[in-house]
Amino acid sequence: MGFQAYIDESGGKGQGGVFVFAGLIGEADDWARFATDWRAYLGEVPAVPYLSMRDAAKLSGAFHRWSRKARDEKLLGLTRTIGRFPLTAYYCVMDVRALSRTLGAEDRGKLAASPYWQAFHFTVMGLYYDLHARGVAEQFDLVFDEHMIFGPDVKQWYPLVKHVVEQVTEPDAPKILPPAPSFADDKKVMPLQAADMLAWLFRRAWNGERSELEWIAEELQKTIPMSSHSQIVDEERLKRIRDESDAKRFTRDEFARYSALIGPGAPRGRRRKRQRYWG
Repeated sequence: MGFQAYIDESGGKGQGGVFVFAGLIGEADDWARFATDWRAYLGEVPAVPYLSMRDAAKLSGAFHRWSRKARDEKLLGLTRTIGRFPLTAYYCVMDVRALSRTLGAEDRGKLAASPYWQAFHFTVMGLYYDLHARGVAEQFDLVFDEHMIFGPDVKQWYPLVKHVVEQVTEPDAPKILPPAPSFADDKKVMPLQAADMLAWLFRRAWNGERSELEWIAEELQKTIPMSSHSQIVDEERLKRIRDESDAKRFTRDEFARYSALIGPGAPRGRRRKRQRYWG
């Protein structure tokens, strides 16, 4: 049934200097078994309706009135559920301050300055390179947690990004990249709750924030390998992208063709030391 990647984001205003996409890659059959086991363990007494790491850390929401001991036991069971399956972890860490000094420092529009927008496309390509390196020759499913603000934007622009990747840099991309990304509710889709766990851990780690839940990462790294195509998007890399972008000038025909790929609502183009986890 092919590969599937489930990815969640963590970070935003007031949440430190990085924005993170993180999650897990695995085969569809393994994900189906994982979802069954995860749902069953959530329902074991003491039951919790879904995993939210924010709720778990603050003992609020789904974990309201839980003791720390009961919470940690539940999280340990969920962590070990992840470890029972042949999954690979992935992350993309975006330096948001560097983004604001480079692509976000000029009049390039709100999307160019958005950590979500930029990290989304780095994540798509990182997952592509991971599966390409494995010799995968079929399209994979890519599922993100719902994002009401930027989700519709990246979905609309995805055909253009995919087309440029296929035409300019990666001729094998059509065999592997999904036709479109999917967005789902992490309260209903079990693998996205595991992705939430990783995204929360990585954001805090790369922000240098200590947590009483750091042991989860130590537990995960015993059984879950890290993709070698995980990436950190720093200022040097963003400057290089900015300079390469400035050097490119599209013709009117190119704008017309690309606008058709994006669809209705396409904007007119312009002429012109941190704590580390496993892997």
